[in-house]
Amino acid sequence: MHNYHKIVSPWKRTDPKSKTVNTEVFSDEYIEMLKDIKWIGTEKIDGENLNFYYDGNHVSYCGHTERSDFSGEKKAWLDALITPEFESIFEQVFGEKEAMIHGELLGPKIQSNLYDVSDFKFYAFDIYNKTDNVFWKQEVVDIYAKQFGFERAPLVATGTIDEIAAIVKSAPASKLNPK
Repeated sequence: MHNYHKIVSPWKRTDPKSKTVNTEVFSDEYIEMLKDIKWIGTEKIDGENLNFYYDGNHVSYCGHTERSDFSGEKKAWLDALITPEFESIFEQVFGEKEAMIHGELLGPKIQSNLYDVSDFKFYAFDIYNKTDNVFWKQEVVDIYAKQFGFERAPLVATGTIDEIAAIVKSAPASKLNPK
C-alpha cells in the first residue's frame, strides 16, 4: 500500500493556533528551494479521501489511513464499482505494475454534502505508479481519470508559489460549487 503524503503549508503560521500564514517566511527549506519552479494547484475538495489500489492483478480501495471506514452506502457503491470490467481497465493501463489512484469521494453524508450531489462521485487528483516510484503528470491524470469513469480535480492555478498565493488570496470561486 502507499500512503499519500500531504504537502506541508509553504509558509509558517503567524501563530501556531491560527490558520493565518506569513508569506514572507517559508515553513521548510526544501519548499524555499523550489519556490520558483512551476507548481500546479487543484481545487481543495471537501470530501472523503479515497484511494484505489491495484496490486498488479486486483483492485481494492482504502482511505487516508487503515482506520478509514467505508460502510453502508459508500461500501455498497464502491463494491459495485469494482467489477471485472473495471479491473480490466486497470490491467490495460498498468499491466502488472502496482499503482494507486488518489482522490476525494463526494456524496450523501460526506462533509455535509457540501456540493449537493445525489450520488457518490470520485475526483482523482494523483496517479502513482508504485512499481516505478513515480507520480504521473497532471495531463496524464486527466486522460486516465476519464478512462476509469472518474472526474478530475479541477486545476485552479499554475505558477510559482508566489503567483499561486496571489490567486488564492483573490478568493476565486469554486469550480465545483460556485455558490
